[in-house]
Amino acid sequence: MKQRWFVSTVLAGAALSACGLTTPGEWWGGTLHRDQTFTHGGLERSYHLYEPKTPSGSMPLVLLLHGGGGVIDNHIGVGSHDWPHQVWLDIADEDGLMLLVPQGIDEHWNCCRSDCGGCPETDDVGFLVDLIDDVAGRYEIDRSRVYVTGESNGGLMSMRLAQEAPEVFAAVGPVIALMPENNECDVSSELPVPIIYQLGTEDRAIPYEGGASSFETTGSFLSKDASVQYWLDRNQCEDQPTSSDYEDLDRWDRSTAHREDWGCPATGTAVSVIILDGAGHNAPSIEVRVSLIWEALTGQQNHDIEGARELWAFMKGYAL
Repeated sequence: MKQRWFVSTVLAGAALSACGLTTPGEWWGGTLHRDQTFTHGGLERSYHLYEPKTPSGSMPLVLLLHGGGGVIDNHIGVGSHDWPHQVWLDIADEDGLMLLVPQGIDEHWNCCRSDCGGCPETDDVGFLVDLIDDVAGRYEIDRSRVYVTGESNGGLMSMRLAQEAPEVFAAVGPVIALMPENNECDVSSELPVPIIYQLGTEDRAIPYEGGASSFETTGSFLSKDASVQYWLDRNQCEDQPTSSDYEDLDRWDRSTAHREDWGCPATGTAVSVIILDGAGHNAPSIEVRVSLIWEALTGQQNHDIEGARELWAFMKGYAL
């Protein structure tokens, strides 16, 4: 992907995603099926579906979930908008992935937070699982290689899917999202799920150290350590992680990145956390950078790692 700089616009209220402005054009190489519809629970829901440029055989499927206040065009940088997760379209073309990008009701997901002021009461777990079934019935999808990643509210939804439908997903990747403090998810399943987090230490919307969000309607969250511990226990992981540092590629971004990786040999899984020191409520990216205006609202964006590529490098190593 060519590096594309843009100026972001401000979304109202407690919206936790943004959009940018660039020259409109179909820059992607595969086939984007835009604004498809699927009816669930009496509601007509919409989604985008991306077929890679050179599909080959049974394809992995990655479910991409937008943040609160987000829309699916913005989330993957189509039309006139850029956003870091658009790098997934490049990955799809390179590795032959199918991408499924659904739209939440009122631009939000029902992600288990009892104290979320903007979350709908829809059966989003049922909707997303049934939508995957529908897509897999029409395309050649490898059902052992279905993955989910989401940003912010979408990241919380990805964790809900991992808790309540772990038999569907081979791995999960929450971005700038932690476990809710007031969790209404069904946590009765004990199936292990490989998981990789990407977290900013200066995130005010979903605080790294836990507690109440600076956004009035967003609720409270467990800390990074407590959130990770849930998955360490569930996946029966080793006590100590291995740690590594990423190269500080951009000395001007006031952020560095390092990583903690726990092996979980008892279950054949892993837990990983990419810690974005100094970064706020922004997905990391080298190629697609948010504006200074948006950073003033949400905190620094890290430019030392390509977030989508780090997620895929982890997730593609797992299959059901």
